[in-house]
Amino acid sequence: MPHGYTNATSTDGRRVVKRYLGPDSAARQSAETLALTHLAGRLPVPVLLDLTSGRIDVGWIAGVPGQERLETHPEQVLYVVGDTARRLQGVDVDTVPRDSPAVRAARCWCTVISARRTCCWAATPVS
Repeated sequence: MPHGYTNATSTDGRRVVKRYLGPDSAARQSAETLALTHLAGRLPVPVLLDLTSGRIDVGWIAGVPGQERLETHPEQVLYVVGDTARRLQGVDVDTVPRDSPAVRAARCWCTVISARRTCCWAATPVS
């Protein structure tokens, strides 16, 4: 499928098969699986149909790839991106399992303050 970028994607019109390729493929698959599972019913995400090592199968959602739509309707796309970001920020992160590697990575972004790195959620120094 076009715009697959770092993953190999294909469809039969009923499902999309996504194979994770390249560096950090297991971490990317874990993060996406977690997002699909926990955003279901909260945001319009495809249904996770099957999960194996290096591959997920999700339900097909009819539409046009965002990059193609951006070229023809940029204002509409940017509005939807902003609205989706607002809705995503409204999801209570406490409903997502804290022991997940993807959640730890997302919660533990680091900031540099006075040459000290601090993990934002734990507020403990990181070396």
